[in-house]
Amino acid sequence: MQLPFQSQITSDQNPHYKRWRRFIQRPADAGCPWIPIEGVKQISDLSRNRTIELMLLSSSSAQEMRQLARSAADCVLLPDRLFSKLSKVQSPQGAIAFFSKPTWSWDELTPWLIYLYEVQDPGNLGTLLRTAAATGLFSIVSSPGTVSFFNDKVIRASAGCLFSVPFLEGLELAEIEGRGFECCVASPHDGPAYFDVELAEPLAFILSNEGHGLDSQEVEGRLKPVRIPMQPGVESLNVAVSGSLIMYEIVRRRSSNG
Repeated sequence: MQLPFQSQITSDQNPHYKRWRRFIQRPADAGCPWIPIEGVKQISDLSRNRTIELMLLSSSSAQEMRQLARSAADCVLLPDRLFSKLSKVQSPQGAIAFFSKPTWSWDELTPWLIYLYEVQDPGNLGTLLRTAAATGLFSIVSSPGTVSFFNDKVIRASAGCLFSVPFLEGLELAEIEGRGFECCVASPHDGPAYFDVELAEPLAFILSNEGHGLDSQEVEGRLKPVRIPMQPGVESLNVAVSGSLIMYEIVRRRSSNG
């Protein structure tokens, strides 16, 4: 068997191995330049338009992965026992690829935004990224205190959508307003129903932490409350569900208008 750029590591004390394990465990760290992606289909799909900076292969999977490995800038073979220590999925497929972290600018953002205010659940952010990718209309911006887009759980939940959905993180709400976006805050009780409100771009929908929302002073006279109707006794919807409903309302309207 021959693999391009092949090298092998056989000890978990190898400094390169330790570095890769750190990148896989904490990809949000400032010192990590890459996003780790695990899963053959996802790696293959992403590699069509992006360079695999490094591919790690388990010994048992190397032969069947040889074609995919040829697209990597570097490829390292690991014994199964070392690969299993790196894998973060229940049934490893024998390949982990590192891609450069995507960066986005304001000019690349869409006129429809989801603004996340102190949302800390990585699953919610990952789901919102996937929904935004599905609509093809939305970008996502986050406030300080929101979970990192490069959190390992966000990466897994987003299923590669970090590479297709424009996003910016750590921005104050005032910057969104300063760029001319009308800001609507999703509310379970206040304001007109979201499907009855005129919504025109550029517009940002604000979704806040389920445990505590925006300060009332932030909302009053500054932000436009938009209600997601619910039955009495239901306190709130999951952040990802709320955002998905709003995003697909825009899709529906655009479809209706031809």
